[in-house]
Amino acid sequence: MLAIHWSPVNNTKRIKKNGIRKNKNGLYCFPLTGNHYVDKFWVDMFNGSDKKEYNGFIFRLTESDMPAYFGDWYGATNKDTFEKEIGDLKTLKKEFKNVFLCKLGQHLAHSRDDYLDLTIQDLIKIAKKEIDKESIKLSNILTDIEFINLSMEHLQIVTSNSIEPKRIIKIIGQGDKIGRVKREKIKDKISLKEMKKNLP
Repeated sequence: MLAIHWSPVNNTKRIKKNGIRKNKNGLYCFPLTGNHYVDKFWVDMFNGSDKKEYNGFIFRLTESDMPAYFGDWYGATNKDTFEKEIGDLKTLKKEFKNVFLCKLGQHLAHSRDDYLDLTIQDLIKIAKKEIDKESIKLSNILTDIEFINLSMEHLQIVTSNSIEPKRIIKIIGQGDKIGRVKREKIKDKISLKEMKKNLP
């Protein structure tokens, strides 16, 4: 599973030499989706206040980064105290997929009369059923930037350890698109094929 950590451009030389260092709560990063606009969500948030230039540091999460927090940033900022309840990478991947499937289920079922009565598990089942059908409707949803943004914005990962320089796969500017990132490694992004293969 790939992640991206954003840091001011002035920190790039230090990070290339010493790696990405955690703070008192851990190391903050974002699940890499491969969508330029979604992956730079946090840069847009940062630029709302300080207007700095940022670089994104892409790396692969490993078991050594656990335990971790995954969820909304609200209540899990540098100023907050929170628990890292995810103990292994398999659980993190499952949580990530379930959040996405729940959002997909909400999108698919929002016009149903019983929408308000649907549970999270109901929404996940609806999403899985649509994925199994491999419909054109699903393809359109998964390429809809507004849907992807709605599904992924505000989510973050906070890991337990710093990232050594050798683990950084690629560095991108805030205006750059993700590109290939060594094509074989980018397959961690959400895709129909991977979702069907790795559904929890």
